[in-house]
Amino acid sequence: MRRPAWSHRQATARSRVTPAGIAAIVLALGIVGGGAYAAIPDSPGGTIHVCYDRSDALGDPSGAELGIIDKARNPRGCDSDDVELTFNQQGPAGATGATGPSGAAGPTGASGPQGPTGPQGATGPQGPTGASGAQGAPGVSGVERVIVNSPRNSESTRDVVATCPTGKKVVGTAFDIDGAGGAVAIDEVRPIPEQQAVRATAYEIRPGSAGPGTDNEWRLTAIAICATA
Repeated sequence: MRRPAWSHRQATARSRVTPAGIAAIVLALGIVGGGAYAAIPDSPGGTIHVCYDRSDALGDPSGAELGIIDKARNPRGCDSDDVELTFNQQGPAGATGATGPSGAAGPTGASGPQGPTGPQGATGPQGPTGASGAQGAPGVSGVERVIVNSPRNSESTRDVVATCPTGKKVVGTAFDIDGAGGAVAIDEVRPIPEQQAVRATAYEIRPGSAGPGTDNEWRLTAIAICATA
């Protein structure tokens, strides 16, 4: 093959190698050449240009002649019967590896301190009016008291009835004893529904100077509380 114009320093990088050893030699020469030749490898890019005599390799079992060329000085490159090979000092980036499995979950952290009490919220809108309740039972009207007094004397018993006016009913009862000085007891005070009246009875309980009873003159009062129901 026709050889390019080599300088003395370039010629030192020529040797016979087998194809299997090309990569290792180029790698070594590229590392050395980076300090020895300003244009080997190319800058930028870091490319190393090599001429490989393929026909020579087929006829010579010892291997083919391998020459590193400086493209800055020999732009034409290799002869026509040579194969130009290029190598990079740094290969291309490899493919991104597969994502590794997720790590195990860490332990639960300790509970933080309770935060401060927040400010009071604004008053909410007034709610709708509730449904009307059930109508209550009819009330009473025309309330009055009917008072009936017994005679005031010293008789030992009294029986007094107070009757409501027509159209009114008894809604309450009461009584009063006057002048007995504690010697008279009430027997009963009760309503009489069929008469719309109140009946009160009393009797003497302490003997007097003239026999059973009291010398005091006393009076029993029956009171009926009446209303139109």
